[in-house]
Amino acid sequence: MNIGIEAQRLFRKKKHGMDIVAAELICALQKLDTENNYFIFVKKNKYKGIIKETPNFKIIEIPHAPYPIWEQILLPLFIRKYKLDFIHFTANTAPLFLSIPFLVTLHDVIFMETFNFVKGSLYQRLGNLYRWFIVPRIIRKANFVGTVSNTEKNIAIDRFPFLTDKIQTYYNAVGRLYQSNGMEPNYGKIDKYNINEPYILALGSSDPRKNTKNIVKAFLTISEEFPDLKLVITDLERSVIYKMMGKERKKDSLKNIITLGYVPNNQLPYLYRNARLFMFPSTRESFGIPVLEAMACGTPLITSNITSMPEIVDDAAIKVNPFDVNEISEAMRVLLTNNSFRKELILKGTERVQFFSYELTAKKWIECYKSLYSEKYKKSTEKLSIKTL
Repeated sequence: MNIGIEAQRLFRKKKHGMDIVAAELICALQKLDTENNYFIFVKKNKYKGIIKETPNFKIIEIPHAPYPIWEQILLPLFIRKYKLDFIHFTANTAPLFLSIPFLVTLHDVIFMETFNFVKGSLYQRLGNLYRWFIVPRIIRKANFVGTVSNTEKNIAIDRFPFLTDKIQTYYNAVGRLYQSNGMEPNYGKIDKYNINEPYILALGSSDPRKNTKNIVKAFLTISEEFPDLKLVITDLERSVIYKMMGKERKKDSLKNIITLGYVPNNQLPYLYRNARLFMFPSTRESFGIPVLEAMACGTPLITSNITSMPEIVDDAAIKVNPFDVNEISEAMRVLLTNNSFRKELILKGTERVQFFSYELTAKKWIECYKSLYSEKYKKSTEKLSIKTL
């Protein structure tokens, strides 16, 4: 088979969610499949270390352009140069006009729920508008759609009933960074970030569904009981926290909050492993990779009791109502004071994370590729038979 995979943002410097999932899937496919030919379509960039070519994996670099132009015009032009049997689009969207079968990974339909075309940066607003227009049309045309949890599959089917017979779950997992046992906890100062133990870790975001404001409010509720405790928040600047809290708190009340801005992915495991606990009480997730990362690092965690979180963590976390600050703060208190319960959650997390594997997911995708190829070959044979009659 000649298989195309779109991974447009694979080589960009600051990788997040979908970029990392695409990279890990491709690495797993490289490990498992040495027979079929793969053509990886990416946007040209200098940060290339994450994936390397092998005899049956060829990287196709396409020049930079605004994303809609890159995807709708440049990408189809490059696809035509290769005799692909089909192509897999890894990040929700795809060209509207293709002459070959295709598959789509639909990570979520959150952008269809919020209609957020007013808030956020111009880039974010245009991106939401683009997805809102493209995705319903693409998933209707797609030969097959994969999503990342049973929760999200059911949500997608509720919104788009025509997906019922062609959507399946392909779980995310933790990447190779989290599969090493060589990173021992360093219960002292993390020199690069000048952080002293103890601290709670949260991956911050200005997106309300990440619930950063309630994390901060819950932390402030217990901060007098634990005066040496810090709250470390990645991916946000301090000014965003001040603005987020508004008049609810004075600046001096936030002195034990440390904001780090963007943290490279290869440094996150150390932040997880040194944390007393990890916070992820999101109000809406299709999967929630960070909860698996925390489990893999032996860090007890608090997450939400809604959307996909119960499906992913099972009983390996404290699950709270993400809208109830008191419930969140009480969960913090429990994990900070009850050592036997901490150890129990750490053990359960270590066991739970083994359920998720990019190799298992890649095997499922390979089976899907074979099925789609067989269907294409069958149709081609039927057409040929009709012509010869």
